Amino acid sequence: MREKSETAFRTMYKAALEPGSLDVKTKELMAIVAAVSRLCEHCLHHHVPLAHKNGATREEILETLDVAVLMGGGPAHAFSKIVLKLYDEAASK
Repeated sequence: MREKSETAFRTMYKAALEPGSLDVKTKELMAIVAAVSRLCEHCLHHHVPLAHKNGATREEILETLDVAVLMGGGPAHAFSKIVLKLYDEAASK
């Protein structure tokens, strides 16, 4: 990726995830749904700890995974195990 494209992406990332009508926790949970349904493990390693840091509970993660698997089907179900592992690691720190 070219440097100017990377800079533009980072600007969009910051704008999309800053608090507004939705708080950061909600946006991180939405990012988890997108990452699971798109099968982006790299994204999960980034967004699951941030969801925890912004106050997401394990129960909220479980409900988020319900939606992710609904939207992503069987492959998303397999990725839900990764989310729980990452959440538990973040919660144990």
